[in-house]
Amino acid sequence: MSQPSYREYLDILKGPSTQKKVFKSIFLTIFIALFLVVGTVSSLFFYYKKNIEPQIIASDFIQSTSVGFISTKQSLNDVLDTFQVAGEKVSVIDKLQNSQNSEDGYFVDLQDKQKLLEKIRVAKENIEFQKGQLQKTKSPTEFNSLTQDLVNYYSQSEILLSQTQKNHEYFKNMLLALGPDFYLPILSSDAAWNSQDPQKVLAYYEDKRTKAQDALTSVAKLSPQPDFTDYYQDEIAYLELFANLSGDITSILKTRQEQKPDEAQPLEKAYQKLINAQSKNSVIASRLLSEKQRLLLLNENLDKFAAVRFQGNSLESRIKEENAKFQNDSSLIPTLVKFIHSRIKTT
Repeated sequence: MSQPSYREYLDILKGPSTQKKVFKSIFLTIFIALFLVVGTVSSLFFYYKKNIEPQIIASDFIQSTSVGFISTKQSLNDVLDTFQVAGEKVSVIDKLQNSQNSEDGYFVDLQDKQKLLEKIRVAKENIEFQKGQLQKTKSPTEFNSLTQDLVNYYSQSEILLSQTQKNHEYFKNMLLALGPDFYLPILSSDAAWNSQDPQKVLAYYEDKRTKAQDALTSVAKLSPQPDFTDYYQDEIAYLELFANLSGDITSILKTRQEQKPDEAQPLEKAYQKLINAQSKNSVIASRLLSEKQRLLLLNENLDKFAAVRFQGNSLESRIKEENAKFQNDSSLIPTLVKFIHSRIKTT
């Protein structure tokens, strides 16, 4: 083993140089600083993941859920508003029965039914989309109950709208099967009778009889929805009454026989058939109006939508309460959530 030289021996006795001491101090300071920075960053990251990020997720979830829910509720309200417009027109259009101008009412009603079905289609698509989005999104644990209730609400709304759509698709198909000639329960043409011309009356009922038989064939092909059974039977009764009356009148006016002095004219006999049929028809017309009102008036449909509307109002209150927590809480964490959230959105 070699012995250190005298100079090396003196260096050992002097200890580390000042330069080495400074270097060691700097290194130690940097190490401590890095340790503190890493520790602080780790703590902040842990704090963010544990306290801030869950609230950002919760805030995002409740806001998106709120927007989707409001959109769905508005779609349902649009459907009910359409019912209100259609319901108000029922009695007004029915008064056209006395004006002999049923075609106007027919095309107005057909247009209203198309609007209603379009509103129902849009509402169903909106609900289906919102429900799908909600089911695909993993909700924060504290919102599991709210999420499930929202899914149930959307499901119940879908069922209700689907049945309503079936009902009014049938209503529209019935309208198309009847056509403008038999939209209102009318048995005569004032113009034809006022002419006092047997040939004009005969031509009217020959034409209408053929159309009534065609309408009966078209209506018979339809399978009524449960709510429409009475309405369906009354429309059938009206068409059968019209077809039978037309047959009787055309038979009377076509028959050539010797006229007795005290016997009524064929036109008078035909008119008496009309008067007798009118009493039966007035009962049918009253029932048809009542059925249309039941199926279209707003109050009737509010009853059908009552359970879903009550559930929707309850959910709306809960969503507002959850939203308010993020808007009104003045503690540090929500403030940080709002700040970080706004920065994330702008980047």
